[in-house]
Amino acid sequence: HIVQEGHGLDVTPKIIQRLRSAGDIDSATVLETILFEEVSHVTKGFKWFTHICQRDKLVFFIFIFFYISFHLK
Repeated sequence: HIVQEGHGLDVTPKIIQRLRSAGDIDSATVLETILFEEVSHVTKGFKWFTHICQRDKLVFFIFIFFYISFHLK
């Protein structure tokens, strides 16, 4: 789930740019608000994910997460 939300952070600025170029300022503004809030949300989720993996010695899951994240970009 974190990977999907992170990917959303990657593509949303491009969508905002396209909406603005098409003259849809209202939709672009809404997406800017969502993007701003989502950055905080994903950051908190990532902190908890890594904390729990480290606490429970789940290094394998951290490796898989970073591997998938890197290859989805």
